[in-house]
Amino acid sequence: MISPIRLSTGAFNGIRTARPCLTTLYLCVARTFFLLSLFISFSANLLSTASTMQCWGSLVVIIYARPDKQEALWLAVKIYEYIRRLGEQAYFDISLYNYIGEGYSYDDLRFTSQKKAIVIGGDGTLLHAMRLIGCRQVDVLPIKVGRRGSYYKVTADRWIESVKALVEGRYSVEFLPRLNVEVFTQSSTMRASALALNDVALLALGSKTVELQVEVDGSIVYSSVEGDGVLVATPQGSHAYNLSLRGPILFSQNVVVIVPINVIGYYPPLVVSSSSTIRISVKRTLHSPRLIVDGCSVARLVRGEYVNIRMASECSARIVRVEFQAYENAREYEEILIEGDNSVVWRI
Repeated sequence: MISPIRLSTGAFNGIRTARPCLTTLYLCVARTFFLLSLFISFSANLLSTASTMQCWGSLVVIIYARPDKQEALWLAVKIYEYIRRLGEQAYFDISLYNYIGEGYSYDDLRFTSQKKAIVIGGDGTLLHAMRLIGCRQVDVLPIKVGRRGSYYKVTADRWIESVKALVEGRYSVEFLPRLNVEVFTQSSTMRASALALNDVALLALGSKTVELQVEVDGSIVYSSVEGDGVLVATPQGSHAYNLSLRGPILFSQNVVVIVPINVIGYYPPLVVSSSSTIRISVKRTLHSPRLIVDGCSVARLVRGEYVNIRMASECSARIVRVEFQAYENAREYEEILIEGDNSVVWRI
């Protein structure tokens, strides 16, 4: 018969002493593993965040579209999604929020510091977008979705090539001159100002005429023009209202044209240097004439007030121009088999 093992009192004391040490060791190891797991998890999240941040490029594009045209809004959403797929950032102008809704990013074209914008619509849409941009240096890509588009070289069916070229920087910039328009009171205090891409018109109201005086660099060129008003147009604006008034089309970027509107007597249009300062003063009127800049009413003038117009050399419009290639990779082609014929038509 095997006798039981007897432990001395000292052995029991040794075991009791070792247990706290083992417990402390286990706690230390567990705490170490816990902190290590937290560190690994934090590092993984940090790397994931960095990876997510890197997937967006530094390029930011603001998109503005004609809000009352569904085709323009639809194309704006397609372009927004396409730019995002290219890894760049896209924003809609805040004025489109009520038309496009939530789920998209927005910015304000009036105050944005971004350097690239896409405008979708016609000439009126571009003129409105340029009013929002003001004097800031923004490269603007116009895409035509409208009736009139004298500023537009890109149509809606070629938006993929043009947007990709904008994102990749494969484009040139056409600088279009703008006019700085300032309204002064009789005491020579400026009370309104605007920038004109197309033209500036001081127009009489209703069926009444207005009598104006026009000066160029301090010299009187029309001492008393009585009629519906006077128009001043830029070279690109000479294709618009100026043309309907039978004014000359300007090919040089260094001139502007002054055209009296339905006046009494013979006052031919006058082409002057773009470096000149034009002053139009109100001499007599029964109803305050309106100052119209690019189709937008800016102010109403009274007798004795005047408008100064000069070239805004630092505020030229920056219009993006893209050179297209017939078989660019971004272009989508499709084969169409003509029924009853073996020939193939390529839709480009």
